[in-house]
Amino acid sequence: MSGELRRRLWSLVFTLLVLGTVGFVWLRVAGPPSSPLCPRRPLALGEYIDFVKSLLGGPVDACIGISPSSGGLPVRDVIQAGFLVSAGLGLGAFVVGLVLGGAAALFGAQTPGSVRDRGTALIAGAGVALPAFVLGPALVDVFSLRLGWFPPLGIDAVTAWVLPVVTLSAPLSAYVARLLRAGLVEMSHQPYVRVAWAKGLPARRVLVRHMLRGACVPLVSYLGPAFASLVAGSVVVETLFHIPGLGRAFLAAAQGGDHPLMVGVVLFYGVLFTAVNWIADSISARLDPRSGTLA
Repeated sequence: MSGELRRRLWSLVFTLLVLGTVGFVWLRVAGPPSSPLCPRRPLALGEYIDFVKSLLGGPVDACIGISPSSGGLPVRDVIQAGFLVSAGLGLGAFVVGLVLGGAAALFGAQTPGSVRDRGTALIAGAGVALPAFVLGPALVDVFSLRLGWFPPLGIDAVTAWVLPVVTLSAPLSAYVARLLRAGLVEMSHQPYVRVAWAKGLPARRVLVRHMLRGACVPLVSYLGPAFASLVAGSVVVETLFHIPGLGRAFLAAAQGGDHPLMVGVVLFYGVLFTAVNWIADSISARLDPRSGTLA
């Protein structure tokens, strides 16, 4: 096992232990005092050790294993069901945002400083500034209530996924366009790119073969946390479109005082974000032409 892999694994374990400790204290101190499933009681070292063992693969502790607001269902089942919905929505938004943002960046970067380049930057800036709670209702009003093209709520039909995916992917596509364009502009000043231009190679070939890989390094660093945020569930989008995802479940747990479910979701988020950031850092290191990892 390499030193970097070992360090990442220890980082994952440390993150899980820190979040688990916070969750244990949260459940014992801030939990409802009269709840038979998770009663408030003094902290005990033995219970904390059992709690840590459950996090590392031992028997699931009953205090975090049951969700009172979900009719006594196991927290693991509630998280799994919500995550499957949120992951489908987030993955669709990720693909759409990556394709649209990447296409916009490549379209504008072919002629830096031109009208289409400035227009692309202007649209990307508007996409970053437009929040989901404004874009979502606007899309519902136009395409559902007025035109009747898509269902306004739920995910019962395939067409019902269109508006939530577009709403969730709009900020991502804007950020992708801005970051990739900035990376392409930076890479255009590299010596090996100047040599490619001096050889008279076509612009598209220089852009794709010589500039794109290096320009993706800062983009991949952003896409890691962005991907984790998308697949983990969006509270705003899932609430607007009545989607039974993990974000909406976490909001319902917070409003109903379901501390076991809140702790379980927080622990799940911690592991998810740590693992995805690990993968994103590894990809960034391999994409960077200055690292010498790839020829």
